[in-house]
Amino acid sequence: LHAFGSGNRCFTYLGSYDGEDVELRISYFGKARRWDFTPGQQPKHTVNTPVGRKLDPGEAEDCYNCHTTAAVVDSTGKILPEKSIFGVGCESCHG
Repeated sequence: LHAFGSGNRCFTYLGSYDGEDVELRISYFGKARRWDFTPGQQPKHTVNTPVGRKLDPGEAEDCYNCHTTAAVVDSTGKILPEKSIFGVGCESCHG
């Protein structure tokens, strides 16, 4: 399970369900100091797993690319969070 966001506004969580990357249906909104549905996953919206929206491999990689300084990918294109550098530093934009 990984949390994405500044914490000042929101934390959205990525997890795994049946071996697939999933954006969890519930996020924490820091300014409001409460948990609520992740945008786009409110009750009227269709999700494709019981825990949230299954992500395509490219979508998961986009999340990690924006929210890490260096996302490490294996030979099959799967993100390796345990080898990636989390947090956004100068290197994210400036190499």
